[in-house]
Amino acid sequence: MSANRPYDYIITGAGCAGLSLLVHLARNGNFRDKKILLIDQDDKVRNDRTWCFWQTGEGPFEPIVHKQWSQAWFHSDTISRLLDLQPYHYKLIRGIDFYRYCFDVIGKELDVTLRKGTVKAVRNTENTAEVQLEDEWIAADYVFNSILFRPPVVRTKDHYLLQHFKGRIIETPQPVFDPAQATLMDFRTGQQHGATFVYVMPFTPQRALVEYTLFNESELTGEEYDAGLDDYISRILGIQDYTITDTEQGVIPMTDHRFPKRDGRIIYTGTAGDAAYIDGIIA
Repeated sequence: MSANRPYDYIITGAGCAGLSLLVHLARNGNFRDKKILLIDQDDKVRNDRTWCFWQTGEGPFEPIVHKQWSQAWFHSDTISRLLDLQPYHYKLIRGIDFYRYCFDVIGKELDVTLRKGTVKAVRNTENTAEVQLEDEWIAADYVFNSILFRPPVVRTKDHYLLQHFKGRIIETPQPVFDPAQATLMDFRTGQQHGATFVYVMPFTPQRALVEYTLFNESELTGEEYDAGLDDYISRILGIQDYTITDTEQGVIPMTDHRFPKRDGRIIYTGTAGDAAYIDGIIA
């Protein structure tokens, strides 16, 4: 590592991809002498999202699984069916639990500097990879980049849509949910904006995450997301009296376009590294 190369690795984004990578490096035990820079726009102290995933058995983040289900409902206008998911479980991790857990593991095993700011670009030079943080270029041996700086130029036969959503964690004065049964997809909602469904993740008989989700080419207005949630909670769930304790909102590219996994000393992770590739779901 030279004077103009202050870090061994730079990781852009302290989200699922970046923090998971750091946890695996920490558990490996061979990276304690590496200097690592982690960059994100946020300080990661809020419960700003949830991650849900399928798994058999226990995984590396089992201590922070907030809730898991082995049964789930599918609803449409013509079908309602309770599905047995075994041997899989559908697991949920809260954002704030993930951030705290990862930073605790990382802090004990790695030399990581955290800087807050906007990454504007990444590039290769002759002997380094560089990140533009605001107006400053910072060099390292390798950059692990999870940021999509612009939508990809897709081929004619490829698709590029957005999975976008707004969710509410709601609490009711009376028990109305079965915490043993999730709703993965409920299409009994308006389809005027494109493929639209709601999922419901009950934590207790009186507390659940209700998420209004769409697949199409553009996001909605805030009022349209709220209208979809209001309609579903009142009309389908039959809940009139509840308190919103938290909200989340996000956008995930859904595409069969293949992203490059590497460019020189830049290694792509997360969505930028093809982790959100959907084979045949849209075609």
